[in-house]
Amino acid sequence: MLVALVGTAVAAFVYFYITAPETVRVDGTTLCPEDDRFIPHLEILLFERNRRVNMLTREFEPISRNTVVEIRRQIEKHLNAVPKYSLVEVYEVSYDSSEQFRPFATFCNPGDGSDINEFTGNPRLAAQRYQEMFRTPFLLAIDKLSEWDPKYQHSLMDSLGGVARLVLGNPRYEHTTKSLTIVSDFVVPENFSLPDRIPSSFAEVSSSSTLGRFGDFAAAGGLTLDFRGAEIRMILNRMRYVTIPDIQGTEHTVWWERFFDSQNGSVTEVIHVGER
Repeated sequence: MLVALVGTAVAAFVYFYITAPETVRVDGTTLCPEDDRFIPHLEILLFERNRRVNMLTREFEPISRNTVVEIRRQIEKHLNAVPKYSLVEVYEVSYDSSEQFRPFATFCNPGDGSDINEFTGNPRLAAQRYQEMFRTPFLLAIDKLSEWDPKYQHSLMDSLGGVARLVLGNPRYEHTTKSLTIVSDFVVPENFSLPDRIPSSFAEVSSSSTLGRFGDFAAAGGLTLDFRGAEIRMILNRMRYVTIPDIQGTEHTVWWERFFDSQNGSVTEVIHVGER
């Protein structure tokens, strides 16, 4: 009888040892799993510095603080759904989509402690670490990117190319789910073809180009930006645009949805923020 009980206990121990989830070793500084296999989700934020066009001077100027708060609220709401151990990277829209394209900030979600039993762990300490080392620095990075810089120049398409090629296309993250949140006015030339060739950079196309048809872009070949099945959220910052008065309407939004779909991505949400 005793032998049978011991045998049952040993069998149960072996079963639970084999089926127990593998322990995730976390870097104490970055809070990221030391083994990339344990990163379940890659969250990318591509942020264009806020700007508006003054209808009288026709020059760029800061948008309202209320719009900045609205953008932050939308990003923070989505941040609540990021799984534990997810890698979150923030990129600034710029011309640096070459091999020098680097994140503005990088964070890993250590978990908020809600999955920790207080008898076997310390959920309050975990919640504090989540707030101080993940949530607060992330939002501070967003606030920093919201600051106005009159000398700022941007290139949304070049930056999308950098994200697609260097981040979403990184073999390290082939096993993860992926999301891409873009904060922008999405006002870029949409007649992408040049007279004799497809541009190697969208910065080559004049920003005064009229809104082109998606069919024209597709027929011309366009640029190939593989978004690797990423779910894409467009946070569209409303602005007045002098040369294209009907910009940011339904046709504009649909164009972008079709663009991302053609590049192996999927727009799951379009959010309009700010005032015209």
